[in-house]
Amino acid sequence: MSTKIAKSIGTVSGATLLSRVLGYVRDMVVASRFGNGWAADTFYLAFRIPNLLRDLLGEGSLSSGFIPVFSECLVKKGKDEAATLYSACLGILLVILSGVTLLGMIFAPAIVRIIAWGWWDKPEQLALAVKLTRIMFPFIAFISLSALAMGVLNSLQVFFIPAVAPMMLSLFEIAAVVWLVPLMKVPVEGLAWGVLLGGLFQFLWQLPALVKKGFFQTLIFRITPEVKKIGFLMVPVAIGSGVRQINVLVDQVCASFLQDGSIMALYYANRLYQLPLALFGISVATVALPAMSLAAAKQDLSQLKQTFSLSIRMTMFTLIPSMIGLIVLGQPIIKLLFEHGSFNAQGTSLTALALAFYALGLIFFAGVKIGASAFYALQDTKTPVKIAMAAMVLNTVLNIILMRFLRVGGLALATSIAAAFNMAALIYILRQRIGALGARQIWVSIQKVLLAATAMGVVCFFTRQWIIIALVLGILIYIGIAYLLKIEELKYVKDFISVKRKA
Repeated sequence: MSTKIAKSIGTVSGATLLSRVLGYVRDMVVASRFGNGWAADTFYLAFRIPNLLRDLLGEGSLSSGFIPVFSECLVKKGKDEAATLYSACLGILLVILSGVTLLGMIFAPAIVRIIAWGWWDKPEQLALAVKLTRIMFPFIAFISLSALAMGVLNSLQVFFIPAVAPMMLSLFEIAAVVWLVPLMKVPVEGLAWGVLLGGLFQFLWQLPALVKKGFFQTLIFRITPEVKKIGFLMVPVAIGSGVRQINVLVDQVCASFLQDGSIMALYYANRLYQLPLALFGISVATVALPAMSLAAAKQDLSQLKQTFSLSIRMTMFTLIPSMIGLIVLGQPIIKLLFEHGSFNAQGTSLTALALAFYALGLIFFAGVKIGASAFYALQDTKTPVKIAMAAMVLNTVLNIILMRFLRVGGLALATSIAAAFNMAALIYILRQRIGALGARQIWVSIQKVLLAATAMGVVCFFTRQWIIIALVLGILIYIGIAYLLKIEELKYVKDFISVKRKA
């Protein structure tokens, strides 16, 4: 079972790697065209608004509420009932999303003024933010439909196609910069239209797989008992997702009071640490949720705990060296990727500062995803949201304190500290709920990983002027020491590397 999970993680990780590489090409294209000035800040602030609802209604709460119930229906009632459940969810979701999109476009001016306090004396920038928000608001509808399709496919053990779907957003943004932006009176509006089309095609990309599996049928506009159950499970998760997004918005509100380019720095730093997080953290959580949901549906707590323990150990094995690597090599990586065109040395310094403090939270961000997934698999969506709300308060207080001393880096550090608290609370309560989680095995693994990763970090530090050499040597040193220390998780990494080659 562990090998099967590792191979599934490899499938998601391989697909995610393709998507993320294209995403960085997209970021370089956008950075080269718009730099780190006020137009870039305005676009990323406007894009944050539909992204908030994306987590609130889409990939966050929808997947977490839908997958456990869908898996239970599939196990106990069979494929036909599960297909009916998907059709009913799709119909209800379309109605809700239509209303949300309309309201969002109407009230865009009020929403923008709330999240951009620091721009109240910049009417031109506020007006542009409102216009971009209205263009991109329907993105939430398309991305939520994509999330529902992903939930079905993942539950059916189809991981590659939904993991590749985010490539559509990058492709359309790049195309927009190349063809639309030069034609627009206000260039950044072309980028907003690229986002909208990318969201649409992220959903359309998954349709053939749904049809092939027999899960794309006539829409049903009926609230079945299972749909009600999903709705009840979604509400706490939506609140929790909203809390996380509020954290991001609070960061942006605080950043709007700092020097120009601070919002951009948070965005690009977030994008950089998201690569290892997506490859090794979110990929693990994506596979773990349906696996733990099936175990819970079969009332097999032993298998659920084994999956949880393996997931934590896999993330520690991959993300601890990623954390050290980003701290040591962050500045030269940012310079290599983004310091072109309008993106200058000041933008590199700001982004590197934020990245170093975000990197400290890598293992905690992943741990929160996996810990919350365990509760969702048990159909308990209330506990994670209570913890997330406490973490939000902590993050806000730390933002106010730390930004005075570390500027944009203080905002990133506050986020990392809040994530550490969130992860610790989730694991503590989960252990109280279902018993021992294999802490001894996890701790032994972490000690070995820290030793190997520290050696890797030293090598990277002394070779950081030659970034490619530093990366290659660092990886070889880490893998070599991991082999000598007989770190068990290394064999699972071999499994999912073999899957990447096939992908």
